[in-house]
Amino acid sequence: AVFTPETYREKENEYELPDAAIHICDYIMGQLRSWKETVIVPNELLCSIRQYSTSVCLLYGRNAGGFISDIGEEEAAVYAQMSSEMPDVAFVTRVAGEKNCRFIVFNTDFHRIPEDLPGYGYELAAVIDDVYAVYRRAE
Repeated sequence: AVFTPETYREKENEYELPDAAIHICDYIMGQLRSWKETVIVPNELLCSIRQYSTSVCLLYGRNAGGFISDIGEEEAAVYAQMSSEMPDVAFVTRVAGEKNCRFIVFNTDFHRIPEDLPGYGYELAAVIDDVYAVYRRAE
């Protein structure tokens, strides 16, 4: 059989993108300070976030895997941490601050992180679809 539960999934919306990606983008677009925000998101959302909104820019995208072009060392290190079940939140939040990323999104089903990150300068701002924790830089 060509279509099985592993190879086929009903589209969730007219964009044919994961609902979570749309909800995360809509939340961040409601918080814009200028025409765009640079964010760090879980790797499974890299392509769909970019497809939905040009206002939600990514610290890195598919290029993290060597697609099209390479990325900087710090971006590659953040990608590696976001690929880890236990990311080094001190490192991720430090680079996020240096690169002016006001938002970091973690997948709480995969990432094992502290419940809140105020010690690192980020606070829990929203939980999307009961899975994605959106942290905003505390100001």
